[in-house]
Amino acid sequence: MIKIPHIKVKKVNAQGLIKLIKKHFKNKSIFNKKYEVIEKEENLYFPLNPHLNIKKLALKLKEQIPFKIIFIEGKKRLNYKAQSLEEELENKLPDELLELIPQSYDIIGDIVIVELDQYNSINYPKIVKKKIANAIIKVNKNIKSVYEKQSKITGTYRLRKLKYLAGIKKPQTIHKENHCVFKIDLEKVFFSPRLNHERKRISLRNIKKNELIVDLFAGVGAFSIIIAKNHDVNIYAFDINPFAIKLLEKNIKLNNLKGKIIPIKMNVKNLLNSKDKVSDLLKNNVDRVVMNLPEKSLDHIDVVCHISKKTGCILHNYQFSEKPNSVKKAIDKLQTELHKNRWRLDSIKHAKVVKSYSPKSDMIVIDALIIKSNNE
Repeated sequence: MIKIPHIKVKKVNAQGLIKLIKKHFKNKSIFNKKYEVIEKEENLYFPLNPHLNIKKLALKLKEQIPFKIIFIEGKKRLNYKAQSLEEELENKLPDELLELIPQSYDIIGDIVIVELDQYNSINYPKIVKKKIANAIIKVNKNIKSVYEKQSKITGTYRLRKLKYLAGIKKPQTIHKENHCVFKIDLEKVFFSPRLNHERKRISLRNIKKNELIVDLFAGVGAFSIIIAKNHDVNIYAFDINPFAIKLLEKNIKLNNLKGKIIPIKMNVKNLLNSKDKVSDLLKNNVDRVVMNLPEKSLDHIDVVCHISKKTGCILHNYQFSEKPNSVKKAIDKLQTELHKNRWRLDSIKHAKVVKSYSPKSDMIVIDALIIKSNNE
């Protein structure tokens, strides 16, 4: 039987002990919720968190209340549900593997996508990964499937390889975000839940009624739908992936939108073709452009300049930028590309690091007013 640490205290001193612990350890989990408090004669035995620094606890309580730290067999709570992945995997993985468990993972609808490369070099990685995947399902009541991230985003359609690990083998899901719902097929389209705050932020900007907006790399419509949910606008939503456009069409129907979205399957570089009807319609007529293609957004500034109003257009540009000073470098690169196309960055409304992308680079967002240069 496994013996765990308990703090032994007389019943009459129990309330005083709890008050002291709350005073000195306000934001720390001191007691082990997996086990019950044991009552024996005049004493109570409180089970302690196994990751607690017992020496530090003893020093804080010393000479204030009589107590003892003892190791005894714990009394498990009936129907106890682990509160964390680490807790669920205790005694199921050795300590050296437990230290490697992921601290975060992507939740898309009822699917989890997790990165487990750190286990590739160990013995029997498949068994360990399966245990972790099952534990993820156990501690997240709404999760039905777990997939492992096996590659970076690659290819024209911006997809990544996924490997099924546990639960229901089904890459299709319904994802809810910012009062909108999205049908998603993770094997056929790209979607990142990590940009949910960015999508909300942009949807809450000062967007005017009847604005003409272009979402150059719309995917399943995450940016477009949230904007059209909140504003009476007209959005042209482009994507080169036919599966993304089909899902976007379904997502438009799923959400009660104030604005109108026109989905178009197209390589947006074709907007530079003067014979294209959509190009002719949008040319120098667009009020706002969303560019969520951070790895290649700067390669499409010529398209932005072609469709933007010469008197001013709001650009939401996402790009990867090298550390350090990643925001400044991103702004400089945007200015350079605009200058090549005889446009200029009139003012920056917002610029920040969205997230760290790699040890060497950040993902940056720049909200800027761009204007056609005066000499043109």
